[in-house]
Amino acid sequence: MAGKKETNTLTGDRRARAECFILCDYARAENNKLYIVGGGWDQIVPLRLPLDYEAYLAIKLVLEWTLFTDPGSIVVRAELLDTNDQVLGDPIFEVALEGRPVDVPEEMQGQGRLMLALFMGQEAKMTLTEPGLYALRLLVNDEAIATTDFRVAPPRSQLHQPDTSQVEAIPKTT
Repeated sequence: MAGKKETNTLTGDRRARAECFILCDYARAENNKLYIVGGGWDQIVPLRLPLDYEAYLAIKLVLEWTLFTDPGSIVVRAELLDTNDQVLGDPIFEVALEGRPVDVPEEMQGQGRLMLALFMGQEAKMTLTEPGLYALRLLVNDEAIATTDFRVAPPRSQLHQPDTSQVEAIPKTT
């Protein structure tokens, strides 16, 4: 069933956690807030496949500042799953969330861990080629800390094919 949502903390520590990881129609981060439009859906019913689909991810990520400055340490990936929740093939979408260098102010050095709260509206352009269950995962240092699933239904053209075998043509009258 689509709609599974999971969040975890990195194994053995509290260096990163996802406080929000939602699939939506549009998201934007502004003034330390997430603005979400059409959030929380978990099914796409296309007219046909393949389909180039544009969605957004609303993400609030709290992590140790050193993780944010490490290139490639934060990744979002979308993958098709089989009936046993095993990944089939290559990801259909993958993006590294890049941070800008963050210097710890002198007065904060030696005060323990410095945690940052990041608010992101991340565009996710995907090419959906077949029906099935897909998992979107937020990874920090190759470990999934948040997962949200969505299902791609069979195309409507396959679902609603009229049975024309019993239909007779009606002559046109003038």
